Amino acid sequence: MTSQLEKDIETIASMVAADKKAYVTNYLRKGPSGLGADFLVATMARNALNKIQTDRVLLPLARTMHRHAQGTNFPADTRQYGFSQLTGLAGWNNDVATMTRTLAEEIVQRDTDPLKRAAERFLGPNTQHATQPSAEVSPADKLVGRWRHIDRLRNLASNLIFRKDGTYTGYVEVNGKASGSFSGNWKVKDGTLYYECTASSDKIIPAGSKDQDKLIDLAKDQYTIENTLGLRETYVRVK
Repeated sequence: MTSQLEKDIETIASMVAADKKAYVTNYLRKGPSGLGADFLVATMARNALNKIQTDRVLLPLARTMHRHAQGTNFPADTRQYGFSQLTGLAGWNNDVATMTRTLAEEIVQRDTDPLKRAAERFLGPNTQHATQPSAEVSPADKLVGRWRHIDRLRNLASNLIFRKDGTYTGYVEVNGKASGSFSGNWKVKDGTLYYECTASSDKIIPAGSKDQDKLIDLAKDQYTIENTLGLRETYVRVK
């Protein structure tokens, strides 16, 4: 009899391009690190997973990411990616939200765990393990304004404007030249920044696409996010 895990993996793999199925299947079964010898497998699989239409595989994806995030036998970056994906999915479904909260509560009870602070952030400041006090100004209010992130290694600059009405616009510069613009709706929920692109002239960010970043740190003039690949980026307020 086929296990639930294999059924979930088969369902998820059916949603990716044919040349990516082997990478995704291998990654979901074994959870290899993206920092070692299996870098290619992990990178190709995560890129493919990030492009999946989430609502069509919500529960299978949540269950497989939960397995990675919960299992201390998996590499740290695999667990971090899994938990980041899981917290993003929690905003879509009550069952997934309950699953994620239960796992986060389990993690914060452990003596040591690399996901402990991420779990505390997800649970929020009202838990006994939270380290950040509740803020008088909401994260969404703090984000309103113009922001810029510079990637010097790739000669890229990302520019975003968050408006109080829940809309945003942005564009990416490549070698100092704008490559296209995009706009849509945004919100902050449970420490995650959600984007829904409604119009775009940028080939990398098509209209209709959705994305989310985990808010790691948010101050008056800069904020840091962790994207779905587990990479961190810092944006600075443009005055």
